[in-house]
Amino acid sequence: MRADDSLADGKSETCSLFEHIQLDKAVEFRLTKFLNLNVNCKCLDKELAGWSKINTKQLSLRFKYKETTHMVTSFHALISRILNIPAGQVERTIGLLGEGATIPFISRYRKEVTGGLDEVQIGNIKDQLDKLTELKKRKESILSSIEEQGKLTPELKKRIEDSWDSTEIEDLYLPYKPKRITKAEIARKKGLEPLARIVMMQNERDLPARVAAFIKGEVKNAEEALQGARDIIAEWVNENEEARNVVRQSSRPKSSKEKRKRVLNTSIISNSVRL
Repeated sequence: MRADDSLADGKSETCSLFEHIQLDKAVEFRLTKFLNLNVNCKCLDKELAGWSKINTKQLSLRFKYKETTHMVTSFHALISRILNIPAGQVERTIGLLGEGATIPFISRYRKEVTGGLDEVQIGNIKDQLDKLTELKKRKESILSSIEEQGKLTPELKKRIEDSWDSTEIEDLYLPYKPKRITKAEIARKKGLEPLARIVMMQNERDLPARVAAFIKGEVKNAEEALQGARDIIAEWVNENEEARNVVRQSSRPKSSKEKRKRVLNTSIISNSVRL
């Protein structure tokens, strides 16, 4: 049975668990029927407890891997694009890895399943799978954190779910990431965020007069007010996705056309920072 066929048929997907182990046909039929009706590892462990004809620990591990089938199969196409290896070969290799087979064993004795992939290719597939699995957990944690804050919009959720770039995901999360007490936070508590917005707009003709209105309470003078505003602005720019990308690009200049584009991007950063 081909791995591609198992995706289209739920029963075939269950039967594929037995592709590389030998089971008595009656036992295989019974277990297959049970797996099609139950999706709980505890139920499986209980069911297998009285079965003496099979290695229950081995099959429990295989079934627990089956629980992550949808996640893994969603990765195989992405890994295929990253490594430029046909998706079917990637998917079948992931299946063997999930069953506990080692990289040397797969490369030597499962060439007919992997399509002849060598140890380096199989190792690369495993590395990508591990990275994507951890990134998926990170994304779930980030989405949960933002949702708990009541700030998860449909657009933001979609961007995080659709992205598999860890840098982009962390940039998206940064404005919502729980913060320690920073200089910017101290300045906000002094009531200087409105002044930061005024300074950030860069169109105030009489800034000293506007600053004077903020010299009160804990703010002792104009310099302290302006410093607080600068601290807030620095945090805005640091948390702005576009600004961070411009800074990254500035470290690797290329053609004159790209340089002109960078200058244009830099000039509009202030308009993209949350005001």
